[in-house]
Amino acid sequence: MLHLFKLKQNPANIFAIWFICNQENLGDTNMFKGINNAFEQTAKEQNLVINTLLINPGEATFYVANVQPPQIIFAIGDLGARAIKNIIDSSGDKLHTTKFVWAGHMVFESLLSIHHVLSVTSLPAHAISPELREMISKSKLLPTIGVAHNVSINSVRTAYELWGKNLFLPKIPNSAKYLGIFLGGDAPLTDGVTQLIFPPAQAIELAKYVNRLMADDPNITLLITNSPRTGRFNQNMSINPGAHANNSNISYEIPTDMVSKAFLDSLELSKARVFFCDFRYNAPSAYQPILALLQKSKDGRVLVTGDSTSMVSEICDLLPKQNIIIARIGSMNAFHHAHIDSMLAMGYLVVSNMQENEFVAERVVQIFDEEKQPSAASIIAKQLCNIIRPSTSRPSLNLSG
Repeated sequence: MLHLFKLKQNPANIFAIWFICNQENLGDTNMFKGINNAFEQTAKEQNLVINTLLINPGEATFYVANVQPPQIIFAIGDLGARAIKNIIDSSGDKLHTTKFVWAGHMVFESLLSIHHVLSVTSLPAHAISPELREMISKSKLLPTIGVAHNVSINSVRTAYELWGKNLFLPKIPNSAKYLGIFLGGDAPLTDGVTQLIFPPAQAIELAKYVNRLMADDPNITLLITNSPRTGRFNQNMSINPGAHANNSNISYEIPTDMVSKAFLDSLELSKARVFFCDFRYNAPSAYQPILALLQKSKDGRVLVTGDSTSMVSEICDLLPKQNIIIARIGSMNAFHHAHIDSMLAMGYLVVSNMQENEFVAERVVQIFDEEKQPSAASIIAKQLCNIIRPSTSRPSLNLSG
């Protein structure tokens, strides 16, 4: 959809930025929302007046041909990089004063074809290979820990309030202490085709680890939910059509996949201490409402599987480091493992059963530093403001624990 009503001449003191994002891709859209929110806030703090516009990749060449070029074109993801390539090929010298910026969660072939025109290339540190560091100069490469996202204290609190008003959803219990558990699931290899599986047997071992955590504290209540990828594939690699289907005849408190069922059946706790809500398509997710309770509680701890870079990034940006446990599972690909390796190096507790049958800590956790790492969105936002109004400081990361 073309937002023609927003197209206007920009006075000299107003800085225009176009975001190019595939709005049908949830990960890219959440990345845009997180960066845009942080950018607007940072620009306000620096007394910068900005005019932002969101464009779908297929519309980009139309805007370039018909509208005064902006100071910055910021593209996100694979289709965003392809749109920049199309813009450059079709615009001639029209954009000679425009700065190009790109951000994504991994390296695409489309990025490699445009890297030479980018003023800033932002990627999670774990996705930056030595070869890419050789290809892109240090001054133009902006590493982050995890990915940019739009989950915030305000968003989780709003989700919790809306959840409580919906009479069709299960009531989340009140408790003095919580352990939130977020189960991921099956994910593709980096080829995008071959599926890696989080099997029921590994879910059982993860439940046994939780049993050991809970053994000495009878006051903790478990808040558990899963994801659309949990138990999506059967052991024979066929898709489970009933997994997370929105069937009104099946309570949200009943798992619709074998992985979640195996995990719940292996918990050695009274039902009063366990809240579970199954993810269902086209229905509210319990993820953010649970995060709201964990964020509000000083003692709220969380166990999250490492197969979702977005989910791990969101949780690590929202909750204290010492309250987070990250579990390696069988559905993690090389990028997932590299991300969790970076979190381990920063002092996060990582558990796995890759070497032994039961889940154990990979090594002794480092002393927790008081200073929280800046979020990916805030790092990118600050660099955008530096392009508009150059400063001597450049956002950087402390990658040590």
